[in-house]
Amino acid sequence: MDNFYLFLLIYALSNGFTMSRHYCSYLRNLREKIIEKITYGWWIAIHIVVDIGSIIGMMIWYNNDKHFWVVVAGLVFMILWYIPLYLKKRKNDNNISKRT
Repeated sequence: MDNFYLFLLIYALSNGFTMSRHYCSYLRNLREKIIEKITYGWWIAIHIVVDIGSIIGMMIWYNNDKHFWVVVAGLVFMILWYIPLYLKKRKNDNNISKRT
């Protein structure tokens, strides 16, 4: 396996688990249980180390000929993942402002 894809997999699993809390109540509750066990500070520290390590790994083994479209697809996926959340937040903010 290309090392770039290994670090991409680590990054995707870490952030996929974190991002899934917006859509899956089971994973949200699991995340909360982990945070209660290790504290929020440790959770953030571990998440930062994993993110930075995986991003550095992807940067080291990045090959423009092989990986460019993988990076573009990842960015598009993240944007599409968060659009519904943004729209939901915006709708909720508008509903709150109309009530006051």
